[in-house]
Amino acid sequence: MIESDLVETIIGMGPNLFYNSSMVSCILICNKNKSLPNKILFIDAVDEIRKEKTMSYLNEEHISCIVSAYKEKKDIPRFCKIVSTEDILKNGGNLSVQLYVKRHITNNHHNDNLKDLVNKWDDQSKKLKANLTNLLKVLSND
Repeated sequence: MIESDLVETIIGMGPNLFYNSSMVSCILICNKNKSLPNKILFIDAVDEIRKEKTMSYLNEEHISCIVSAYKEKKDIPRFCKIVSTEDILKNGGNLSVQLYVKRHITNNHHNDNLKDLVNKWDDQSKKLKANLTNLLKVLSND
C-alpha cells in the first residue's frame, strides 16, 4: 500500500475509545488521488480526546482539530508531520505515528528550563513554609 502510494494519512487516536477495549486505536485513510503524492500525513491525536475513568471520548473540538490538520496537510510541531514514502520505506514501512511525530523536545535547553522551574518551585515552597509559620505564630498569640 505504501509503495503503491495509497496511504494518505495515519491518525493515532490513543487507547480506550472503543467500549470494553483498552487497545490503542488508529485511523488509516487511503486515497487513490492523493493531494500530496508520495507523502503520508501523520497526525498524533492522542491528546485530542476527553478521558473519563476507563473510557475516552472525542468531543466536537477534538474532531475539528483533527479534521483541520487533515485538510491543511502541513507540519505542526508535536501534532502532525508530512513524511515522504521514501523515508517511510527506509524505516521498513513502519507506519507508527510516534516514529514520525515527535511529541517531546529532547534538547538540553528544555532540561535547563526544567531545572530552573524546580529551583523556583523549591524557593516558593520555602517562602510559603516561612509565611505559614509566621501566620501560625500570629494566630497563636491572639
